[in-house]
Amino acid sequence: MGGAGTDKASYRYATTGVTIELLDPAANGGPAAGTSFDSVENFDGSNSDDVIKGDGAANEIAGLAGDDRLTGNGGDDRLEGG
Repeated sequence: MGGAGTDKASYRYATTGVTIELLDPAANGGPAAGTSFDSVENFDGSNSDDVIKGDGAANEIAGLAGDDRLTGNGGDDRLEGG
């Protein structure tokens, strides 16, 4: 998933919360379980409770609605809660 340039993965229409940990793909859960986000920098969570943790790159992470936990983990990050 991802490639050259800036890439975005969106879970905006997921019906349950998503867990994305770029530094620990085995921890990805909910609709993102089993997904590896190589070269993906930006993410939209769901309208449920999400946990999204970036990496050392410049990440843009939007939690949307729900009780989200967002972490940039280095880089020039932009975090947008719901």
